[in-house]
Amino acid sequence: MLKSSYISNFKNVIDTFTYISIESIIIFFLSLGILCIIIYLSRKLKGKVRSIVLFLMLFLLIRLLLLANPFAWGLYSLVLTLQDVGWRQYYVINHEFQSYLKKPPINYLAIGSSQAHDLFIYYSYWTFNNSEINNKFGVFWQAAFSPMDFLLYKKRIFDYSPKHILLYLSEFDLASPPGLDYKSHGPRQGFFLIDLVSLTNELKGSSEKKEFLTSMLIGEFFPEYKYSFVFKAITSKLEDKLTNTKTSYPGFDATPKEMLEGQLKYFSTLDGKWVNYNFALLKKFLDICDKKGLPVIIVEGQYNPVAYNEKNRWLNFIIKQKLAALAANYSRVTFVPTPPFEAGCYKDLMHVKRECAIPFSVELMHHLPQ
Repeated sequence: MLKSSYISNFKNVIDTFTYISIESIIIFFLSLGILCIIIYLSRKLKGKVRSIVLFLMLFLLIRLLLLANPFAWGLYSLVLTLQDVGWRQYYVINHEFQSYLKKPPINYLAIGSSQAHDLFIYYSYWTFNNSEINNKFGVFWQAAFSPMDFLLYKKRIFDYSPKHILLYLSEFDLASPPGLDYKSHGPRQGFFLIDLVSLTNELKGSSEKKEFLTSMLIGEFFPEYKYSFVFKAITSKLEDKLTNTKTSYPGFDATPKEMLEGQLKYFSTLDGKWVNYNFALLKKFLDICDKKGLPVIIVEGQYNPVAYNEKNRWLNFIIKQKLAALAANYSRVTFVPTPPFEAGCYKDLMHVKRECAIPFSVELMHHLPQ
C-alpha cells in the first residue's frame, strides 16, 4: 500500500523491502538465535527427550524461515504472480508481506474489494507522492473483500492506526453469498475463532461453513496448511520451468467475453437472503470501531448501470435504507449516498476508470472531515 497496491515486479519488491520495520527484523533474528541456541544445547539431552526437542525445534525453525519473517513473504511476492496463485491468494501474500512493513500515518483508510481499489487508489498515490500532504489516504483491499473479511483482517486494518475508516458498500457486497471457501487464508484469529462460530450460525447445516471453520482451526495451529498454496505454486512453477510449459491459475486464460459472462454470473448470485447475514457481520465490525472511538464513513457503492435489473434495483433500495438506518445508530458512523456513474465510466461491469475515479475521490474528500 505504501508505493503500490501491486507487488508484481522486481523493482517494486526491492523498493518495498526498504520499508520493512526494524521491529520485524529484530524479532526474526532474535527468534532465529533463540532456536539455534536451544538446538545447540539440546545435544546434551539424551534418548527420546533429545529427539523430541530436536524435532520440535527444527520444525519451528523451518516454520520461522518459511512463514514467519518479512524476507520469505517478500520473496514469495517477487517470484509468484497473479497467474500462479489467483487473485485472492496473491493478495493474501501481499497482506502477509505488508504486515511486516512500517506503517505510515493514515488519515483515511479505504477498505473494500477491487471496486474500492480502482476508485480510490489514484487519490492514495497522490497523497503519498505529495510530501506537502500530511493526511495520507490508504487503501486496504482484496478481491471480493466482504464484511466477513473486515473481521478476519481487523487487526491488520487497525495496525495502520487510521484516524478514519472508509467503507465502500452496496448490494454488490451486502447481498452476496458468504463465499467462505476462499476466506480461510485469513490471518491468525486467536479467540475470535469462537466468535466466528456464532457469526456463521445463520449458515447452519452448510458444508461450506463446516469446511471454513475446520480450515480456520487447523490453520490457526498449522500455518503450513493455511499457506500450502504458496508452496504448491512454487512447485508448479519449477515443474513448468523444467518441462518448458506454462500453467496458469483457472480463469486467467478467459477471453473478454468469458470474463463478462463470469461477472454477470456473480450478479445473478446477489440475493436478499444474504442481507441479514452480511449486515450482522458489518455491525460487528462497526461495534469494534466504535469501541476504539474510530469514525467510520460508509460510502454508497456503485457498479455499471447496465448490470442492473429488477431484482438488484430492489436490493439497491433495501440496502441503501438499511445502511442509513444502521449509521443512525452510531454517533461516529456516517452514511454518504452517492450519485451513480455513467456506463462509460466503467472498464467492465464493476470497476471504474481512472478518469472518473480521480474526480470522484477528490470531490468526496472535500466533503469529509480532515
